[in-house]
Amino acid sequence: MSPRDIPRTIPTELTDRILVAMTPICEMMIQLEAEFDHGLDPDRLYRAVRLALDAEPVLGCRFADDGRDPQWERLDDGALRKLFVSTGSTEEFEAFKNEEHDLLNGPQFRLCHLSASGGDRILLKVNHEAADAGGTKEIAGVISGIYSRLRDDPSYVPEPNLNGSRSYRQINEKIPLKAFPTVAANYLKECIRNNIPIKTRAMYMHPGKADRPSYIVRQIEGLDFWKMAAYGRARGATINDMLLAAFFTALRDLGRDGGDSCMRVVTTVDLRRYLAEKKGAGICNLSALEPYKLNRDHADDFETTLRKVVEMTGKRKSSWPGLAGFLLLSPILRIISYASLKKSIVKFVERGYSRHSLGSALTNMGPIPVSCVEFDKAPRRAWLYVPPARNPGFIMGISGFEEMITLTSGVYDTGTQYSMAVSFIEKMVGSIPISKQ
Repeated sequence: MSPRDIPRTIPTELTDRILVAMTPICEMMIQLEAEFDHGLDPDRLYRAVRLALDAEPVLGCRFADDGRDPQWERLDDGALRKLFVSTGSTEEFEAFKNEEHDLLNGPQFRLCHLSASGGDRILLKVNHEAADAGGTKEIAGVISGIYSRLRDDPSYVPEPNLNGSRSYRQINEKIPLKAFPTVAANYLKECIRNNIPIKTRAMYMHPGKADRPSYIVRQIEGLDFWKMAAYGRARGATINDMLLAAFFTALRDLGRDGGDSCMRVVTTVDLRRYLAEKKGAGICNLSALEPYKLNRDHADDFETTLRKVVEMTGKRKSSWPGLAGFLLLSPILRIISYASLKKSIVKFVERGYSRHSLGSALTNMGPIPVSCVEFDKAPRRAWLYVPPARNPGFIMGISGFEEMITLTSGVYDTGTQYSMAVSFIEKMVGSIPISKQ
């Protein structure tokens, strides 16, 4: 098969439509930044970026929204002028980071290359409606793989992935029927956790004054990373457990609240964990939500909170995590019209905010494999930017690379709300007693 075989339109999946429906709540944009000790070849990089649009055809599309039956529609070369930027200006690089994602005009990712004397940087901007964090890393891997092939074979053209599923059905096929009673029971428990009690302590942001988000980046690396890992290992806790416990600890002290009954945090699960290769058949969204609830009296100090978190996550890890809402709700959502889906999701979230029943979000976007960002050589650092939540929501993202953890958030404000978010993150990191290690 060749690029000539790529169809002009590609059907959308349920996950695509759900993410589009969530656009008023959150800017659906995931970004990956990498810093190198060496220079990159901009001409070869552009060629790799351009070929990636054909290697994974949905990336070379715009979202054609007719209000009833949206499709992915392939773009002509003339519509790809903003696909790639190569610059020597740090200001231009940062401005690119802050640009809106462009779902309706496409393509579904863009890349900026910064040439600098101390080593080049790249920023990959991906439309979340087409791919989640796992998909973003896979896109980076497609580009870096093509970049490497072009070094030895300048005429290389990848074969388009025309048959790779972008649907949740690739997960369904891996779940045994005997798991469904457990999944159904988990869903019932999840509904109770989400609604009893109603009032939730969370980070609710006031309306901001900025049109574009300001990003907060906090990195834990070097000796602090190893101290943190050792502290968790001694207590049977993962890095994710420790950061979730730190999030709860910070909520106890800094959250704006509609009642102190409980604290809720919505996390994410990459469903690729259920696939043999831990990789989707096509570039897509394969993530699900997993809520956690903790009473304030279980968060007296970090160590107490961590013990409770390890207990909660341990139970979920052994009981089909991420599948409760996904397996039981997706059949219903598939039969709802696209217009109704958009209205229902926004109404649900707005009602949750008005009742102070929605928790803040902590999404673990996972480690970035070196192979996904190896452009001739591996970068010295790499991280992901979480989609910025529109007020009053608050989302924090976690990503890892080698011996570094990065926390990110995007806030639509440059004053009080930005300072509040920075203070929250510092309170969260400061609650981890790594100085004892």
